[in-house]
Amino acid sequence: MTAKVMSSRLLRAMRLSLWPLVAVFALTACVTKDEAKKAIDALSESKVPVPDQLPVMQNTKVPFHYPDALVATGARDSVVLRIFIDSLGAVRPESTRLEQKSHYPLLDTAALNGAKDLVFAPARRQGHPMAVSIKLPVQFNPPPPLPTVPKP
Repeated sequence: MTAKVMSSRLLRAMRLSLWPLVAVFALTACVTKDEAKKAIDALSESKVPVPDQLPVMQNTKVPFHYPDALVATGARDSVVLRIFIDSLGAVRPESTRLEQKSHYPLLDTAALNGAKDLVFAPARRQGHPMAVSIKLPVQFNPPPPLPTVPKP
């Protein structure tokens, strides 16, 4: 076999072996933001190792505060957050996102802000701490009205 034939076959084999890589890049470039979000959601909800012990919130006071701007409206709603808790029990705020928004953007913001102050005992699998991603529902109810002092 001549060097030219061998070179030609080698080049052809390299082209064929690169097609899957080229196809992946082509497909990746065509993914919309919604499709990427769906893929990330599917990965985060995939069947990864399940902890034997779930994370336990260590905060003595719930860090979610009802927005003062909504008190007069009496708005009640809930938000569902997706939070990532590392193997030390810390919530990674950069990975916290809204899984389900409320009807009030101020409540969404209050939930995201409060999540930064959450502290957990980490999840455990076979006695070892492990990182987990969980959905955390947050219910917002207006504070009770202040008592009125009767006029004499």
